[in-house]
Amino acid sequence: MRVVVEKSVGGRVLSVQDNGPGVPADELPRLLERFYRGSSHAAEGSGLGLTIVGRIAELHGASLHLANQPSGGLAVSLQGLRAAGG
Repeated sequence: MRVVVEKSVGGRVLSVQDNGPGVPADELPRLLERFYRGSSHAAEGSGLGLTIVGRIAELHGASLHLANQPSGGLAVSLQGLRAAGG
């Protein structure tokens, strides 16, 4: 697991990256849908976590993005984060 915070033109980017197998490309956009759990849903859950995170990001003027990494694993990024007070 790796956590990265970077500055970008649109604000800060917080990215959490793992070193697992990644997610099938056709499932990536669906992971943000309410109640969708993906094809490897061995863990318990309701499929709401990423939907909630995405909505909270929107309320703060940021956006949530998911991407498979070229070296393997998934990166979940919050983009457009602003520093407290501006």
